[in-house]
Amino acid sequence: MNFLRRVILFSVLVSAAATFTSAAADPLSLAALEIRQRPVSDLERSFFKAIPATMQWFDSVTISSVRAGYSRLSLSQPILSENGTGRSGFTLDAESYYKLSDRSTVWGTASYSTMRSVDAKWSNSIDYELLAPYVLGDSVGGNIQRQKYSFSGGWCRKYSLWTFGVDASYRAEVAYRAHDPRIHDIVSDLSIRTSVARRPSDRFLLGVGVGIRTYHQVSNVEFVNPMNDIQTYPLTGLGTFYRRFTGNNNKSAAHSLFSFSGTVQLLSTGSEGPKVAAHFIHSRVSMQLRSYNNITLGQTNTDIVNLQAAWGIGLTERWSIVPAVFVSHRMRSGIEMLFGSALGSAYEKIGERPNYSSRATVLRALLPLQYVMGEGTLAFSLAYTYLRSAQSLKDPALRSEASHSLPSLCVVASKVCGRWLIRGEAEGYFASRCNGLTVGAALERYVGAGTLGLRLSYTRLSLHALQSVNSYIYFIF
Repeated sequence: MNFLRRVILFSVLVSAAATFTSAAADPLSLAALEIRQRPVSDLERSFFKAIPATMQWFDSVTISSVRAGYSRLSLSQPILSENGTGRSGFTLDAESYYKLSDRSTVWGTASYSTMRSVDAKWSNSIDYELLAPYVLGDSVGGNIQRQKYSFSGGWCRKYSLWTFGVDASYRAEVAYRAHDPRIHDIVSDLSIRTSVARRPSDRFLLGVGVGIRTYHQVSNVEFVNPMNDIQTYPLTGLGTFYRRFTGNNNKSAAHSLFSFSGTVQLLSTGSEGPKVAAHFIHSRVSMQLRSYNNITLGQTNTDIVNLQAAWGIGLTERWSIVPAVFVSHRMRSGIEMLFGSALGSAYEKIGERPNYSSRATVLRALLPLQYVMGEGTLAFSLAYTYLRSAQSLKDPALRSEASHSLPSLCVVASKVCGRWLIRGEAEGYFASRCNGLTVGAALERYVGAGTLGLRLSYTRLSLHALQSVNSYIYFIF
C-alpha cells in the first residue's frame, strides 16, 4: 500500500503540473469556471459521464483540477448497523480532462482517502450493501479505519458520425479495527467499459455502452487476547446465521463478485432539451469461509435497473431550471449451501436452497432553480428522495420492511471577485424512518425518529494559484 500511496501522490502532482501548463498555454477565465460549477450545469454534464463515448461532448476545453476535502457524518442511531453511526475523514483527488484534438479526448482521475467508520457492527467486511447478506460478523463491533486508493482513465475518438470510447477504473482499499476482534480487509475492484455514440441529428446524441466488473475482498479476524469468548457469526440474513460454523475459530472469509452492465442514453447536446439514460446491472457474489477449507457458504444474484431523466428549460436570460427524476430498483436473491458430515478438514456439499430475497426502490425528484447575476450565480435546489426496501427468508419465515423519506433544500452561491472565485453551499434536510431492522444474532425491531441534517461547503479558487479546497461538514441530530 505504500507503493500505491506514492503512485497516488505522483499522479496528483502530475495533474497539478498539467493544470499549471494548461493555464499558461490557454488560460480559462474564472467566469468560465464559475459557469461549469453551477448546479444546473453540473447536473447536465453528469449525463455525459454515463458512458465513455459521450465524454467527447463533456466539455469544449481542457480542464485539470486538484482538490482536498474533509467530511464528517454523525447519526443518533444507525440506519444500518453494518455501516455504523457515522464517518469522518479526508480526501485528496486529482482530475484531468484533455482534448487531444477536435476528434480525440482523454481523461483520468487519481484519489486517496482515509475515512473512519464509527461503531459498525455485525459485518467484518466493508461494502456491506454490495455483499449482503452473507458476511462474517460479530456483536462487539467498533470503529473501522479505511484507506482507499482509486485510479481511472479513458479515451474516446470521433469518426464521422460515430464516436467510440473505452475507460477503466481500479480501486484498492484496506480496512482495519484496533481492538478484538481485530479485522483486516483488503479490497481489489476493477471495472472496464466500452461504448459507441452517434448523432442522429444536430440536436441529439444517442449512446450505447457495456461494461464488466470484477471485485474481490478478503476479510481476516484476529484475537490478541487469548482469553476472549467473542463469537463470530457467518450471517445469512435477517439475524440468522449458520450455527455449525459459529465460534472464534472462524477467522477468515472472502467475497468474489462478477458483474456486467449495459447503458442506453439519448441526450440533447445543448443546455436545453431532454436528457434520458437507462442503466442495467447484473452481479453475482460468492462468499467463502477460508477457515474451513474455502467452502462456499452462500451466493447472491442481484439485478439493478436505473432510470434518470432531466429537461433543461431556459426561462429567461437569467433564470433557468432543470427538473430531474432518478429511479432505481434492485432485486436480490440468495442461495445457502448445505453440508454433510465433516471428513477431516473437508465438508461435503449435499445441496443448496434458495432462502433469501430482498428488493429496494429509490425515487428522487430534483428541481434546481438558477439565477445568474453578472459573474455570479444564486441557485436553489429542491429535492425529495424516497426509499422503500424489503427483505424476507423462507426458513425461518421472516420478513422486514423499511421506508425512508428525505426532503431537502440546497442553496448555492458563487461569485467572481477579482482574481478569486468564491463558492458557498448549504443544505438542510429532514429524514424520517420507519420499520427499520438491525441485523444481529437476535432480531431487534426499532422505529427511528426524524433526523435533521445540515451540510456546509465552501470553495475558494484562484485563477493564478489554481487551488481548490472543498470542506464538507455534516451535523445529524
